[in-house]
Amino acid sequence: MNGIEREVFCFNFQPRVDMDEVETRFFDAIFAGEGLHGGGRVRLGCSYFLKSEDHRFVVAANNEVGKDVLAMFVSLCTNHFGEDAFEVHKGVKRPPTSDETLQN
Repeated sequence: MNGIEREVFCFNFQPRVDMDEVETRFFDAIFAGEGLHGGGRVRLGCSYFLKSEDHRFVVAANNEVGKDVLAMFVSLCTNHFGEDAFEVHKGVKRPPTSDETLQN
C-alpha cells in the first residue's frame, strides 16, 4: 500500500436489505463522485468490500475524494432503505487482509 492509510467504515445492514441494492447505491455514489472529481481521482480515493451473507459492506476512504463518495453513499442508503436499515462504524486504519481484498 506504499504507506497509504485507509479510513475504513463498516456498514452493517438489516437482513431485510438486498445487498445487491446496497452495491448499486455505492456505484451511484461513485458515479456522482466522478462527476464532481473525475474518474481517476475517485478510483484512487475509495474502495469497498462486500460480504452479502453477513449483510456487511466495508468502504475504505483514502482521501477527501473518498470521503465525499462515502458521504454520498450514506445519503443514498438512508434515502433508499431508511435510517434504521443500517449502522456504520469507523474501523481501524489498516490495509485489508488477504481475505478482505477491497475492490476499486
